[in-house]
Amino acid sequence: MIAPGLCVLKEVGRIRNSLYHRTALRGWRRVDPIKGLLLISGMPLADRDPATREQPRRRTSLYVLCLSAGLALAGGYWLYSHLHGSAVDEPKNVAEGAKAAPGQTAASGVAADSADARQAAAEEMARQARALYQRGLALEAKKEFAEARKAFEEAAKLGDAKALYRCGFYAERGIGGEVNGALAREYYEKAAEAGIADGYAAIARMYLQGNVVTADRQLVAQYIEKGLQAGSNEALFLKGVTTFDTDLVSAVDCISRAAEKGSVNAQQLMARLYRDGIGVPKDEQKALAWARLAAANGSADAQVDLASLLMSSKLFSTPAASNAAVGEAADNLLSAEAQNNVRATSMLLRAAMAKRPQTKEDILNVRQLAMQAFEQGEKTTAFGVALTYMFTREEDNAREWLAKGAEAKDWRCQYATELLKAGNNLNTALGLASKAKNEDYKSFLVEQKAKATPGIIQPAPISMPMPRFPQGLEAAGANGTVTVEFVVNTDGSTSDIKVVNATHPEMEKAVIAVATEWKFKPAVKDGKTVRARLRQPVYFKVPQ
Repeated sequence: MIAPGLCVLKEVGRIRNSLYHRTALRGWRRVDPIKGLLLISGMPLADRDPATREQPRRRTSLYVLCLSAGLALAGGYWLYSHLHGSAVDEPKNVAEGAKAAPGQTAASGVAADSADARQAAAEEMARQARALYQRGLALEAKKEFAEARKAFEEAAKLGDAKALYRCGFYAERGIGGEVNGALAREYYEKAAEAGIADGYAAIARMYLQGNVVTADRQLVAQYIEKGLQAGSNEALFLKGVTTFDTDLVSAVDCISRAAEKGSVNAQQLMARLYRDGIGVPKDEQKALAWARLAAANGSADAQVDLASLLMSSKLFSTPAASNAAVGEAADNLLSAEAQNNVRATSMLLRAAMAKRPQTKEDILNVRQLAMQAFEQGEKTTAFGVALTYMFTREEDNAREWLAKGAEAKDWRCQYATELLKAGNNLNTALGLASKAKNEDYKSFLVEQKAKATPGIIQPAPISMPMPRFPQGLEAAGANGTVTVEFVVNTDGSTSDIKVVNATHPEMEKAVIAVATEWKFKPAVKDGKTVRARLRQPVYFKVPQ
């Protein structure tokens, strides 16, 4: 019995020393089961001196008893720790043989794993956002705008900067849903914070235009400054636009620098400035160069401007050069028209009408272009649709389209409708309205009103030149209205001109400048000419 006990003790000592040294080398900071056993048994942790290795036999039984108790305790502890995952378990990176830097602790390893997990999650989220954004672009190309808007919104929720900006664009213009100026501002601001500095410029433009939010010059300046600090080229362009009517030299400098840095809007405006000689010497070559650069960047509006320049330019003296210019203009118009640009559709419509369609195929082509422009928002083309139906002797359809145009406040359709009410036939009404000027329509209304109220004839316009759209506001896409009151004198001239309200100060100045040139048939009361006061709204609308 003694021999087996000594054998057990020797074996325990060997295992104890082996584990002890191994744990010391690995630097584990814990008490292992064997070490606890040896401490309980009263044996020293280091090997005994061989000379003192023999012990009295009476102590052997004690050691065996202690050993048995210790083994029982250690076994229970080991089993519990492995079943319940206690703190004495080996770190996974050690157990799996992971390489750790000298002195690396379990806590630092866990932190590293956590950081890796967070990075992996962030990368996956970014991947999903990019996929949703690309899906939105694909749906947009198919003109499925409602679904595209949903895809962009989902990508925006995941923090995609481009999707945030696109959502702002959709909310501002009511694409695929309702117009929401406040939501557009929120999206643009988040896009700017996510790294698209032009988001600040987009907000500034909203407050400059005053279409979906109330115009506010203070907020315009505030967001332009934010954009400039963030490095936005569009903010630099808007800086020039907002100072155009007060400091032309500084404005052209800002616009020129923005154009050189790649702002398509600035490039497009530089083309117009060189075309008209405003702030720079008039130069068709430079105008074409800037227009081509803007058009090459994919702007449909710039492509229409380039087509207009090419068709009106006097630079192409030879037939070959002229034909090449016409071909280039047609290519740009078709490209812009494919992007649903109403100006391009209208120009193609005018070109088709100028050829005086002879065949039914020509007429149907014109009708298709006119209907497309009407659907895009160009309500004046309703009159053209009515004409095509008159050419094909479809009078009911012609009347229907005149009614559509009149409801959309197209003055030619309204004039033709009034002529029909006055007893003219459809062919005569369309013919007179097609050759008329807006002043003719207004004079006709005055005459009709005079017939209804004998003894009083209101002033009728003879010549009412419209004000020039302020270049800076037009470039920024700022629509507006100016309502002006004035007196029509007995000689038909105007005086005592007062502005009742105006969207922008620059528009107010433009209206006052031309109102002095307006000419009227004076008012007549009881057969005598008299002075009369009129109120006239003037609308500024940027072609879309």
